[in-house]
Amino acid sequence: MWNEIITEADAEKFVNRVYGFHDSCIKELNYVSGAYVAEDFGMYPLNTKRCLKLIIQSQIETVGTIEMEFSGVDFFTMRPCSEEWTCEILEASLTIKDGKIWWYDEAERFVEDPQEYGGNVICAEKMRWRFLKNRMGDGAILIQENTAEE
Repeated sequence: MWNEIITEADAEKFVNRVYGFHDSCIKELNYVSGAYVAEDFGMYPLNTKRCLKLIIQSQIETVGTIEMEFSGVDFFTMRPCSEEWTCEILEASLTIKDGKIWWYDEAERFVEDPQEYGGNVICAEKMRWRFLKNRMGDGAILIQENTAEE
């Protein structure tokens, strides 16, 4: 069941429910723009979907795997750590500013220019989330989900 983030109270409740994303990591992400090239090679060059799905897995047993879907994405940047560093999230933040939902992979983070932030950040018009049961481990989740729909 999907849960929508509409208010700051929704965001705070969600972050508390997943223990601030403590001891978790970004496992996968998938971005769909809405633009495409048709079979006749005609192009539909409009970003009508701007949908980003993010899979996060947590070591906290009551949390497990979380799917977050951001729609109407305005901005996102992913800056993965190299293999020389660990990428666990110690605490992430989710906030609503000027009608936009912002997710940072660090606690109490909001910067006017997200390009200045050295980590992962997402800004979107809407966000919803759900827990995925029995989806731990290194197997692909989003590819399985997309394949099942065909």
